[in-house]
Amino acid sequence: MTATCSTVSSVRNGPGADHDAVRVVDAGTQVEATGEISGAYEKVKVGSEEGWVRSIYVDRGPEPEADDVRQAGILAAAVTDGHPLVTAGLSMVSDAEIVLRAQPSSTSQKVEVIPVNSKLTLTGNQSDGFLEVTIGTKTGWVASGYLREVAPPTGPTDVPVLMYHSIQNNGAQYQVTAGQLEEQLQSNLLVRVMI
Repeated sequence: MTATCSTVSSVRNGPGADHDAVRVVDAGTQVEATGEISGAYEKVKVGSEEGWVRSIYVDRGPEPEADDVRQAGILAAAVTDGHPLVTAGLSMVSDAEIVLRAQPSSTSQKVEVIPVNSKLTLTGNQSDGFLEVTIGTKTGWVASGYLREVAPPTGPTDVPVLMYHSIQNNGAQYQVTAGQLEEQLQSNLLVRVMI
């Protein structure tokens, strides 16, 4: 089935973030959705290459039946992995721009559009692939496949991070020279470097 990646996505050689990215595709890239799901990932074909993308980023368009099947697969995988599906008071974050609805149905009245990376709290109620959540003063229903649990903090919350595309001899935008990197490391302001 033809689908579209809803955001810039890493296509990985296995179903998980611990697998290597074999390529990155732009938002709007057409892929062939195989329907094979493992955890929160789905196997897709991009041209002649196969790989795994987070299921929530595989948009099949206006075919709710396919989305229902995908949601059921994601929920079943979570249960199989021993993750409780609904815990009242659990904080979640939206992985995409999602719709808060009045009832647990994709055809129910829209209450609000929730931006990506918004923090929501579960009420403990679930129905047909939807979870009831609160955000601010509003309560409603969202499709469960678009939420991820907020990871508990494991260290300081304010960690300075520098990110570069590469370290080069000449340095340019998004790049530094080895000397510049050494200087920034010596400044004691940098705790972690991501390259």
